[in-house]
Amino acid sequence: MPAKTNWMPFEEAREYVRRLGFTSTAEFKAWCKTDARPTNIPANPDNIYKNDGRQGYGDFLGTGNQTDSLTLRRMAVDGLTGQAEGGRGTPAHVYAVCVSVVGRHDRVFLSS
Repeated sequence: MPAKTNWMPFEEAREYVRRLGFTSTAEFKAWCKTDARPTNIPANPDNIYKNDGRQGYGDFLGTGNQTDSLTLRRMAVDGLTGQAEGGRGTPAHVYAVCVSVVGRHDRVFLSS
């Protein structure tokens, strides 16, 4: 059985990776595969810190909980045409779905 890693405490690990300035989860995951990642910073913080107040990669990396605009546009189109969420395609429902994905109402911008 491998030895248990002594992970850096959540707050310290979050501050460490935020100082590195990652702009996406993909960028962070690529960095995790390199020798630059200290052994006490987990490559899978969602599992390691799941009970320590972590609120997603956006919180951990300091990028905010972002969803790319193409995904949001697809959700809006699907919702407005009644194809998403069982056909409940009202604009209010589409907005609520987008807010739930993004995490904050001030980051949702839907345009036609």
